[in-house]
Amino acid sequence: MTPGLTKPRGGSCRLDFPGFFAGAIGLGALTFAVILGETNGYRSSLVIILFVVGVVGLVGFVRIERASPAPMLDLSYFRSPPFSGSVAFVLFFGIFSIFFFTALYLATVVGYSGYRIALEFVPMTVAMITAASFAGRRVALHGPRFTMAEGCVLGGAGILLSEVLISVASPSLWLMATLALAGFGFGTSVVPVTSVALGAVPPEHSGMAASATNTSRELGAVFGIAVLGALVNAHLTSDLTHRLQVLKIPANFTSIIISAIETGTVPSGVSGGGSIEDKVIEAAYGAFRSGLEVALVASGIAMLVVAVVAATTLRTGDAPSADEVASR
Repeated sequence: MTPGLTKPRGGSCRLDFPGFFAGAIGLGALTFAVILGETNGYRSSLVIILFVVGVVGLVGFVRIERASPAPMLDLSYFRSPPFSGSVAFVLFFGIFSIFFFTALYLATVVGYSGYRIALEFVPMTVAMITAASFAGRRVALHGPRFTMAEGCVLGGAGILLSEVLISVASPSLWLMATLALAGFGFGTSVVPVTSVALGAVPPEHSGMAASATNTSRELGAVFGIAVLGALVNAHLTSDLTHRLQVLKIPANFTSIIISAIETGTVPSGVSGGGSIEDKVIEAAYGAFRSGLEVALVASGIAMLVVAVVAATTLRTGDAPSADEVASR
């Protein structure tokens, strides 16, 4: 069933245009606010306006959906934890953190080539595919509860162990193993997400459940990169300022160096090589590494929290059987 197309009782199919536009405006404005806030600052007038528009849009969306005879998204289903989308949101929040930030660190700080970075992630990809191929069968036989919880625990453990390995200047080959562990956890936990949502709604609303879950995934990925990126940037700035103060770098040069690190440029006043330049560069890399550690620890803990949520809120019968999915 197409998102936004529902069949009310005793009537024909209707398109929920007001809900569609209000939801799109609300989510779009909030997404851009979080993204732009990282670079423009969250006190920027544009960012504040976007946050206000986003909140107003989502409030309008809720009111429209509650009053609509054929809502695009039946909000009453959110009373059910399996349908809420929180697991999908946090899951992809954590997944994309290790994809994006680890690759960025390996490229900018460690100095790996694109080929070497891709090679580091090959075991992770293979593990995800392998785990996903078995997860569906496990959910059909034993339900989604322990499958999703186990996957989140393995994914969180993989993220935290990867954080430990990249905390050194040159990660060892064990990083491939920890990334593979995270990938196996991701593959195991991602598969039950959609099936759980499908099991929480009647068959005629399967499209609504699937689209809500997919939207939660996309938002988790976007907000994961934006929010954790802001966390990395904030920690980098504060930590680098402290490190430069220890090196007794003058305050006017400190602002120049921080601006250079944030924008990816090298100012003319800090170039040419030498002991002090090397110390400044090492301080910048150390600050970025410290910020990355905070982001990965936050992602790993979030995954472990989702594991607890899945283990305590899901039930064996929350996912539809294979025959039920095929009939839909």
